[in-house]
Amino acid sequence: MRLTEAEWLNNHKSTWVSQALEATGWGVGQRESILDLLDEFFDVMIEAIDTRDPSTSNTMIKRWIDQALPSELLGEKISVIMFLKQLMQATYITCQTFLSGNRLTVTYENVVNFFVYAFQYASEYQAQVNIKQADVNIAAIERGSQRLELSKSAFIEITAHELRTPISLIKGYANMLQSSIPLDAEHEPEQRLVNGINQGVNRLNEIINNMLLVAMIDNNRLDLSLQPVWIGKILQGIHEEQEKSFSRRNIKFYLKGSGSREKMIVGDPFRLRQALENIITNAIKFTPDGGKVTVTLRDSNNKFIIEIEDNGIGISKTNQIRLFNKFNYLGDISHYSTTKTDFKGGGPGLGLYIAKGIIDAHHGSINVYSPGYDEERFPGTTFTITLPMKPPHQINLK
Repeated sequence: MRLTEAEWLNNHKSTWVSQALEATGWGVGQRESILDLLDEFFDVMIEAIDTRDPSTSNTMIKRWIDQALPSELLGEKISVIMFLKQLMQATYITCQTFLSGNRLTVTYENVVNFFVYAFQYASEYQAQVNIKQADVNIAAIERGSQRLELSKSAFIEITAHELRTPISLIKGYANMLQSSIPLDAEHEPEQRLVNGINQGVNRLNEIINNMLLVAMIDNNRLDLSLQPVWIGKILQGIHEEQEKSFSRRNIKFYLKGSGSREKMIVGDPFRLRQALENIITNAIKFTPDGGKVTVTLRDSNNKFIIEIEDNGIGISKTNQIRLFNKFNYLGDISHYSTTKTDFKGGGPGLGLYIAKGIIDAHHGSINVYSPGYDEERFPGTTFTITLPMKPPHQINLK
């Protein structure tokens, strides 16, 4: 009686095992640990070919992948798919050794159908496992990133508080020293030195206050004192305060939108001034001498829109993506300047992060657009700020 393909393979199991051991290249010391694995696979393959149902291999393949077999048994890295390829080679050699003609074709066709299914199922299941593991890894990275951000925020806040005491002492001694110096031409050099100390202390205080503000933004502790606000008046005040910077750099300042200038919104005037001043200062910093900064105000659909446009060196597309990140630094470190408005001057990289945090707290938005970075053509940059024009009881702040 003619044997079925499954029966024929079963009669040549010992040959198949020998071919499998040879195809995989395992040494004598490894053979004992893998024989049980080969026995299991062979029995599953015989059943699948006999029943024409390759899905009988699903449970075995899933377990092998879940338990990292055969790598666990062999002590070396080998994927289940690679293992299946080696076993397919052993099966082909076994068939070719004892069969020929039509019988070889029919038998190997059934064998190939089984292995094709096994490869596909193993690939799909391995992909699912990899995706799950990737999700686990991503979640772990995100948790670590959150812990790191919290640690950084706590460090910033503690450092800022610790710096306040010695800086206050320096400020106090500088004031005492200044009051002891006569106000006459003879002592003008000493007065200039003390003024320099005071300017440095004031800048340090500003940096410390910014660090504390960053910590408040990070921890959603930015409290706002809501009241009617005229953005036009705030911008006019910023212009007057920055007049020396504009004049020193010969930069023109234009405030447009007379119809919206007198419009009122609800917000925190002090915080909004901080945000707008940071953005305008940034515009001055990256605009060459003789350039211009134009602020346009308009309102539409219960929204107040502020556009701050310069004709400076612009911002690359890459830097635009990370522009509002904390400690983002776009200036040249060799141009670092405590005046904040020197051309391409550097800073601690907190201004735009703070501006965005304040605007977000007002349930507003801020966007940036620039064609790119070019120190010869000066493509410029435009910041667009949108703020809601709502009464206080309609604003749900953090």
